[in-house]
Parts: sequence; C-alpha cells; structure tokens
Amino acid sequence: MKKKILVTGTNMAIVKDFIQHSDRYFKTLGCTDCWHDVEKHFDLFEPEAYLIFPETANDDIISMINKLKNYVNYNGCPLFMCAPVDVCAEIQRNNPKLVNLMLKRPVSADNLSLRIVKYFSDEEKKRAAEEKAKTIDFIPEDGSSEKNAIAASESSNAKKHILVVDDDRSILKMLKAALEENYEVTTMVNGVLVEKFLQSRKVDLIVLDYEMPVKTGADVLRNIRTIDSANKIPICFLTGIADREKIMEILSLKPDAYLLKPVNMEAFLATISNLID
Repeated sequence: MKKKILVTGTNMAIVKDFIQHSDRYFKTLGCTDCWHDVEKHFDLFEPEAYLIFPETANDDIISMINKLKNYVNYNGCPLFMCAPVDVCAEIQRNNPKLVNLMLKRPVSADNLSLRIVKYFSDEEKKRAAEEKAKTIDFIPEDGSSEKNAIAASESSNAKKHILVVDDDRSILKMLKAALEENYEVTTMVNGVLVEKFLQSRKVDLIVLDYEMPVKTGADVLRNIRTIDSANKIPICFLTGIADREKIMEILSLKPDAYLLKPVNMEAFLATISNLID
C-alpha cells in the first residue's frame, strides 16, 4: 500500500515535479501553502506524511508547521522539508526539531522519494526494535552495555567514511577533493575488491559508478546486499544514462540515491549530506 503524502510549497513547479515523478512510490496530493488549504486537505486526504518545499526560513513557514502540529486531525504524521542548503542550515540552527526529515536542495524527485522511502523503512525497523527491547530485561554484569555506549559515542565523533568506486580516475580525483574536507574517503577504480574491502573496514556510504567493466555497479550492489554486515550501507549510483527506461531499471535495484553524469557538484554534496549526516 502506497503511503499518502500531502505536498506543498511556495514554488508550485517543484511541487508538481515531485508529484509527477513520485507516483511509483506514493499516493500524493498537492495544495497551496495557505493554512486553510492545508487544513482542508488534511481533513479530506488524511495524509500519512506532509512534505513542504520552502524557499526561505521565514516565520510564516515555522508558524504554519507549529499550527499543523496542534491541529486536531494532524495525528502525528511525519513532517518532511526539502529546501535550499542555506534555508536548511538556518532552520536546523534555530529549530532543530521542527521536522522529522530535512533534505537539502538541489535533489531530484527520484532521490527525494528514495530518501523518504528509507525514512519510513527506518521508522518501521525502529518500532520493531523498541517492541523487542521491551521484552528484554537482562543487563550484563560486566558492564558491556555501558562500554558499547561509550564506544558508540566516541565513534560518532569520527569522520564518516565514504567509498567511491568509478573506473574514471579523473572523476575519482574530483569527488575525493570535494569530499575529503568533511569525510574520510577511499577510492577504487573498479568493483572487484569492494566486498573484500567491506569485510575489513567500516563504510558509512558508497558512491558507485553504474557502468563499469568486469563488475558493473549493479553487480556490486547485488553482492553487497547479500552481506549481513554491509547490506544497510546507503548506496548512491553515478550514471551517464539519461534514458527514462534505463533510469527505471536503476531504480528497480533500490539504491538510496542516483545522480547523472556529468556530476553537478552542488547536487552531489547535497545528496551525500542527505544520506550520511
């Protein structure tokens, strides 16, 4: 069953583009950013999520979201926001708990849809884990739980590790230069050694060329998904394929995101940040 998402924003072209390209994932309905319109659509559509595309971090947006949270028919549905990088930064600085999921633009409608799908999947797993935890009342006497918590806290301060795989060395060099200020970056010129590498190193994200000799990006993804310790690593495809049917083939593999070549660096960095930060 497709999730129902109510979509609004001040730029209706972006709203319409998302609605047009997300129909394979969700049942969507657009409305204006006028409160009375939002209120009416919540009553009639009964959405399971609300997605807003703001252009600024002005008080009207904040006011409307807070008003929605107190609305009688809101029912606690998750709130998603997709906004320019500077708007996201301002809102996160002043209202860090305003929305459940914030994504930076530019981002394609397909990548945005994949990220929302991942959010719902993660939430379902979290609820299942919480239910399971309720049945566990045993705490090890050796304090291993406390040690694990300390280790997790320490590791969270380290740079996230990104593996970039592409047979074009110039692209590897370009992406590494763009990423290495904020992330630990490992590069590979083919997918042959990816699985072996994942057995010895923790990786937080894989950027993967779709078309490579010997082992294609699709081959690598399928193999990674069979590895218990690595099958949850987010994967972003890079591809020079622009044909819509080919893109649908790529999406059928369920990557966490995909980007077209030549790489738009602003979109690339926003996508990486959305997936890993």
